[in-house]
Amino acid sequence: MARGALRANKMRSFLTMLGIIVGVSAVVTILSVGQGARNLIMEQFDTVGTASSMVFSRTNIFNSDDAFTEEDLKMLRSRVPNLVRVAPMASDVAQMRTTRGEHTVFLFGIDENYDRITMSETVAGRLFTPRDFDSSMARIVLSADSAARIYNSYNVDGEVVTLISGGRYLNATVVGVSRSGFQKTMTQTMPEEMLRQSAAIVYIPLNSMRQLLGNEPVIMSLALLAEDVSDVDAVNRRSLELLHERHKSADREPYRAMSLTDVMEQANTIIDIVTIFIGAVAAISLLVGGIGVMNIMLVSVVERTREIGLRKALGATRRDILNQFIIESVILTTLGGLIGAIVGVVIANIIMYITGLKPVFTPVSFLLAVGFSVSVGLFFGIRPAMTAAALNPIDALRNE
Repeated sequence: MARGALRANKMRSFLTMLGIIVGVSAVVTILSVGQGARNLIMEQFDTVGTASSMVFSRTNIFNSDDAFTEEDLKMLRSRVPNLVRVAPMASDVAQMRTTRGEHTVFLFGIDENYDRITMSETVAGRLFTPRDFDSSMARIVLSADSAARIYNSYNVDGEVVTLISGGRYLNATVVGVSRSGFQKTMTQTMPEEMLRQSAAIVYIPLNSMRQLLGNEPVIMSLALLAEDVSDVDAVNRRSLELLHERHKSADREPYRAMSLTDVMEQANTIIDIVTIFIGAVAAISLLVGGIGVMNIMLVSVVERTREIGLRKALGATRRDILNQFIIESVILTTLGGLIGAIVGVVIANIIMYITGLKPVFTPVSFLLAVGFSVSVGLFFGIRPAMTAAALNPIDALRNE
């Protein structure tokens, strides 16, 4: 009987469910996409040694007052307990002429310790070998994003490019494509305008970078490797103390440290904030949907007053009437929840298609969505059901 009543007003039933559909789809989407984002962060976190961290200057590459020196590296190696390796990273901006045009690039000059600290992942080709750091022949490695943006492919090893800086030219051969968890952290030393216009991140041995620039590269970042994960905070703290002591400044601390744990925590915090915000919007939508269900059910009670009176006159009890209207309400919200869950899956997959972020669908998200729907139906269906059950059959039959 409840299903028949809902079928009789299909459009009204659908419009009543709309708020529930929107709310539940938002819940499913944010839970699946949020979990997918967390998994992606963990995957990137795993590509870098968990005992790794970075110390970098708060200024950018065009203000080299706080650049690191060889003396800084020697000091850290000798005076920081549990520090296993230190890798300098020089930063500069150049033009790169390729078979696909000319691009503004960020050059990161590194030594042989860099890959050992960051555990860079080879996407195609190879990483640098010890011979590359001593060779007069310049070789470079592109970041995965850069290779995809410039060449639309990762298979670019063997490509010859020309690097241009300050009127100086250097021919270099691409030997591979890599992915490093430190990429985003390193670009914090770059001006925002350059970040927006950048086309590529290029790794190059420090000696080749010296050839290109004609002078000593500006070292703006240091990659550190602690003996153990538990030593990372102490290593960072001691490194900053020594650096700030050596580069004294009256009104500021020119350096800061960041571990991969810090990066992951910041990213998770952002995801949590977005999840809470969208969750609040979804909760409001469910509340509005629930109120809509209650209003429609109250209207339905008024419209079906004679029907209720007739059923009571034929022997239906208060409980029968109560159950009928509660069931109608629960059917509406549950159906809305199921449709919303399907819509949420579709939206999450559209997001995956656009961004490449793989959503994670769990039974918990679907149970939560359906559970919310049933709860909303029960909560907002009680009042109309009680109103219908309380009708006097004689008065109801008199109703026109």
